Amino acid sequence: MPHSKSRPHFWLADNDEESAAAAPQQQQQQVRGSYLQSILAGRSVTTDDAVYPAYTDAVRADRGSRAPLLLEKQTSRLLPESPYSGFTSGYGSDGDNYSDEYDAPKRPWRAIVLFPFIAGIVYAAILFSYLACDPSATTAAATGTSGEFDQWIHSQRQLAWNGVLANIGPAAGAMDGLVIASPSKGEPNQPDYYFTWSRDSALTVSSLLPSFLPDDYLRPWEYTTSPPHARAHNHTHPLLEGLVRSYARAQAELQVVPNPSGDLWSGGLSEPKFHVDGKPFTHPWGRPQRDGPALRALALIPYAHWLLDRGYPADRAFVVNHLYNSNALRRSGSVIKNDLEEIANMWSLPSFDIWEELDGRHLFTDAVTRRALQAGALLAKRLGDTHAAAYYGTQAERLALQLPNHFNTTAGYWAASHSVQYTTPRAGLDSASMLAVIHAGVRHTSEDVTDLAPNSPAVLSTLLAYVRSFAGLYSLNSDSSSWTDGWLVGRYAEDVYDGVGFRGGNPWYIATFTVAQVLYRAQAAFALADSVQLSPLTASFWADILNEDEDDIPIAGEWTRGSDEYDVATQRIGEVADAFLLRGLSAARRHYGSMAEQIGSSDGKNRGARDLTWSYASFLEVARARDEAKLAMAMGGDDDVDGRDLDAVSDQLFAGEDAL
Repeated sequence: MPHSKSRPHFWLADNDEESAAAAPQQQQQQVRGSYLQSILAGRSVTTDDAVYPAYTDAVRADRGSRAPLLLEKQTSRLLPESPYSGFTSGYGSDGDNYSDEYDAPKRPWRAIVLFPFIAGIVYAAILFSYLACDPSATTAAATGTSGEFDQWIHSQRQLAWNGVLANIGPAAGAMDGLVIASPSKGEPNQPDYYFTWSRDSALTVSSLLPSFLPDDYLRPWEYTTSPPHARAHNHTHPLLEGLVRSYARAQAELQVVPNPSGDLWSGGLSEPKFHVDGKPFTHPWGRPQRDGPALRALALIPYAHWLLDRGYPADRAFVVNHLYNSNALRRSGSVIKNDLEEIANMWSLPSFDIWEELDGRHLFTDAVTRRALQAGALLAKRLGDTHAAAYYGTQAERLALQLPNHFNTTAGYWAASHSVQYTTPRAGLDSASMLAVIHAGVRHTSEDVTDLAPNSPAVLSTLLAYVRSFAGLYSLNSDSSSWTDGWLVGRYAEDVYDGVGFRGGNPWYIATFTVAQVLYRAQAAFALADSVQLSPLTASFWADILNEDEDDIPIAGEWTRGSDEYDVATQRIGEVADAFLLRGLSAARRHYGSMAEQIGSSDGKNRGARDLTWSYASFLEVARARDEAKLAMAMGGDDDVDGRDLDAVSDQLFAGEDAL
C-alpha cells in the first residue's frame, strides 16, 4: 500500500471574522495569485491572441463575483493548520520580547466541529478528481490543450501544497519553523532523512513565497523600490506570513548552534543539516555546503523588502531585530546579515555540491551565492549599511568573473562542477546546472551568459546534452524514442545511488520537473522577447524540438514573432515541457499523488525517502512556471501592452488597471 502520511488539521479561513473583514481589500491581489495559479484553477488561457482579449474582459467584468472562487481554488479555502498561526512574544537570544510580533487570528470553534467532515470531503474530492485522470494521457493532454491535464495539475498542486506544509514544524514532529526533508526515519527500504537541511528548507520556503508575495519581490537581486510595491501590503495571507516568521526564528537559533563546521563566526553557517530539534548533527558528512546560507538569504530578503514596503513601524522593527541588523557584523537573530557575511568572506573556498558528494567548485553554489550577494547589497543599501552594500557588491562582481570557468567550451554546456576529484568518471552533465538556471537565472533574454537566461543558447545546449545523456538508461522511457516525448531523468547519468544503497541510480521527481521548468521559462522568455535567437549551440536543440534535420536549422540570426518558424518553435517547446511534466505526474498518480525522492527505473514505484519535501516544492514551482509561460504566450506581441515585462503585465491584468 502507498504510504499515507498524516496530514495537518484544517481550519476554515472564511469563518475567521478578521479574515472576512479584510477579504474585500485583499481579494484583488489574492486573485492575482502566485504566478497566476488561478489560470489553471479557473479559466484556461489560450495562446490565440484573438481569444485572449475576451478572457481579459471576462476577468475584469467578473472579478467581483469570481474573486472568492479563484481564491478558493488557488490556495483552497480549507487551509492546513500550522503551528505558526500565532505569536505572542518575540525571539531574541538576549531574552527581549518585541512588540512587533505577528498575532494571527484564533481558530473559531465551528472549524473544530466541522473539521472531520469537511477535511474528509475535500481530501476525497482531490483524490477522486486525481484518480479520474487517465495516466496514459493522449497527445492532446501532453500538449497542454486538455482540460483533463489542467485538472490533473490543479489536483496535484493541492496535494503538493499539503505535502509541504505537513513537513514543517510540530506537524512533522520538528521544532517550530524547521522544515524536515522527509518523514523517513530509516525504516526497511527507507533512508533516514528525518533531519532539517539548510538548502532544502530555503528552497521549500522560496517555493511558497509566490503564494505570499507579489512577483516583483521574488528575484531580489533585481529589486527596485518603484511601483507597484506601494500596494504590496494587500497581497498576503496570515498563515504564510506566520510560517515565514517562524522559519526565520528557527534559522536564527540554528545559526548560533556550534557544529562540526564551526560556529557563528567560524564557518558554522555552512553546516548542511541538523536534527529536527535543532541539535547539531555530529557524524561524518559532506561538509561544508556553502549554498545553504546563500539560499537562506535569498528566501528571506524578499520578505524583508516586503515588510519595509508595507511600512508599519512594527515591520521595520522585525527586519532590524530578526533579519538584518546593520549595527554588528554578526549577531544572534540577524539571520540575513549573518549569512551575507558568511558567503561574502567564504565564497572563494571549496564546498561540497548540492548532492553532498563532491568537494570543489560548483555552478549551482557559485550562481546562487552571486545572486544572494547582489540581493544583499540592495537590501544593505536600503537599510543604510553602505559599507556592507559596497563590499557585497564587489564580492558579487568578483564571483561573476569565475562563473565562465564552469562552461565547457569544447562540449558547449555548463558543467556542474570543476576542480573536483571524481571517484568515477563523470561528464559534468547534471541536474544541478538546470537548478542553477531556475534559482539564479534571469527570466528574460540577456546577452550576459552568466545571467543563465533560460532561453540563452548556452542553457538550451546544456539542457539538450543533459537529457540526451539518459538515452537508453531507464526502461521506463523505452516507449519514447525521442527525449522530446518526455523522459524521466535523474541527477546525472553516472549516478548509482538508489535511495537506500548504491545499486544503480533512478529518475528523480526534482530532476524531471526541473527540465520541464527550464523549458517553460525558455518559452516565456522567447514570448516576451518576440524572437528566438539562433546560434551554433542551438542547432541540435531545435532540430530535436522541431523533428527536422540539423542541417536545415539556421545557426545565426533569429526567428521573429509572426514567422511560421517562431510560432511553431515556441509552441513546440511548451509541448515538450508538458511531456516532461506529464511523465512526473504519471509516476506520482500511481501513488495517489505522493512523491518520494526517486522513481524506480524499471517499475515506476516510489524509491528512497518518502514524501520528500523538495519533490513537492519542485512541483509547485513547475506548475507556476507553466502558468507564467501560458500568460507570456498570450500577452507577447500585444501592441497594447507597454513593454514585454511579464511582472508588469500580470500586475496590470489582475489589479484591474485599464492599461490593457
